[in-house]
Amino acid sequence: MARLGTEDEEWNPSPFAPTEFIQLWLQTAQPDPTLLAQPSHHTSHDRFGRWLQIVGANGASQDASVHVARLNPSTRCMQYQFKPGRAGYFYVIEGDVQVNDEHMERRDAARVTGAGLVNIEPSQPTELLIVDVSI
Repeated sequence: MARLGTEDEEWNPSPFAPTEFIQLWLQTAQPDPTLLAQPSHHTSHDRFGRWLQIVGANGASQDASVHVARLNPSTRCMQYQFKPGRAGYFYVIEGDVQVNDEHMERRDAARVTGAGLVNIEPSQPTELLIVDVSI
């Protein structure tokens, strides 16, 4: 059996500013080596007030996707819909937020165990990551 794998290398190009990484490993039923084949760069503006998909393909059969969003209190309530047969988790990269009336802050994570609508309300500038997987 062939084994799919990836090599990665992280480095900080700045001799002065610290760099932080979030590393995710997703094991899917149908691995797709093309998901991360093309590196992409996005600005804060690209994800402001919306879910920006950074991993995964558009399509009903996709095993996993990852989205990021940047919110502030003027954004008000934002939502994310986990469809039937899907689950995942939220990770607060930065900020302070209510997720379905549960308080979360920097580096907090919450698991979502099934389909449903998730309501997100920031109380300060906040950056979130969502992993959406098939179950």
